Amino acid sequence: MKIVVLSSYRTGSTAFCNALSKMYSIKNYDEYFHRDRTHADFDTVKSKGYVIKIMPDQIIEPYFTELIQSSLVYGIYRIDVVKQIASYFISMHRNVWHNKNSNDTEKYEISFDPAHVRLVAKQILEFNKDYEEKLRPLCSKEFIYENIQPVLKISDFNRYNKPVNYQELIDTIQILVNKENENIR
Repeated sequence: MKIVVLSSYRTGSTAFCNALSKMYSIKNYDEYFHRDRTHADFDTVKSKGYVIKIMPDQIIEPYFTELIQSSLVYGIYRIDVVKQIASYFISMHRNVWHNKNSNDTEKYEISFDPAHVRLVAKQILEFNKDYEEKLRPLCSKEFIYENIQPVLKISDFNRYNKPVNYQELIDTIQILVNKENENIR
């Protein structure tokens, strides 16, 4: 089985790919086209079963088209964009992108200023727009993060502990997203 997962950031896509890999006993290459990776062994990768995740800023041709044409193409997105932005902001701040530790009980607070949060929010909103316009039409099936929690529990990943000032961050992001939506109208 060959599966490509198209997504934006912080949508549960890492856990989703890990769960698919376990369910179908195929190798998970995760973000194979991440800017920090080399693609020298692409012919070997594509000859076997795989799960490969591609984000809107990771489309590299001719690999992308070849994978889309020869794979099941799934999409995953998150309804709660405010929490998606918060997750991205927290991950950037802590430089912790995934959690395999089920005992994450660290209490911490993150500092943030609205200008930095606004930049991160705009970045995620742009990635989501690119997913919507460029990637979503290619998906044969689409999954919603909030609706597939039982599937995500199959993965090796856990949610990480939220900062003690999480609600303050959420409130700040909500205001920014509301303002951004007003500017679109």
